[in-house]
Amino acid sequence: MAARPSRRPHGAAQRETIVTSAACAFDRVGYAGASLGQIAAAAGTDLRTLKSLFPRKEDLARAVIDEQDRRMVAALDHALLRHGPLEALIHSSRAIADEMVSEPVMRAGARLAMELGAVDPGVAEHYRAWIEQLTGLFARAQATGDITDRLDPADLGATVQPYLSGVHTMSVVLAERADLHARLVVLWRTVIDAAAPLGRRLGLHAVTRDAFGEVPAVAERHVVAGAA
Repeated sequence: MAARPSRRPHGAAQRETIVTSAACAFDRVGYAGASLGQIAAAAGTDLRTLKSLFPRKEDLARAVIDEQDRRMVAALDHALLRHGPLEALIHSSRAIADEMVSEPVMRAGARLAMELGAVDPGVAEHYRAWIEQLTGLFARAQATGDITDRLDPADLGATVQPYLSGVHTMSVVLAERADLHARLVVLWRTVIDAAAPLGRRLGLHAVTRDAFGEVPAVAERHVVAGAA
């Protein structure tokens, strides 16, 4: 009996396949270096079909960024089911870091946001939305006593969001993400010592250890030296 010809994915499945193929390309060579023809071929389709779903290269890039954002929100929402707001931020940052290492869509979304953020207002909105998200979580954490009353949650959100983005960027540039966990531990220790009431700090540091495990001291010294 002759084998049936393979069937190309249709609808949502086809879109997902194209976005995944695009993410692999953007992750590997960046926005400028990625070819729509090569993305279509890797997705098992043709350029005409790709352009029927994503008429412009920018549309495809934004779809990758949107998928990265969806996964980040899902990680945070999952953590919020089990933890308070500040604890959920710490735990979700670990989950997001793990996905950054293992998932091309996450890495490509981060790369594209950096490459296109200055020229695409839609990408800039991605950053603003996360500042607002963090601001709301810090306000909730303040209401539960995990953030001191002397700080404005909006100022904290506007500071920690770029700190998180910068940690990811520096880890890519200096260590290909090998030290990402260690850098995030330093970030959360700094935020906790600066923003949490004295009586809450030990408990929150324990949350960081629970999320990330014990980071070797040599890795911590390397992070501090690299950030200087």
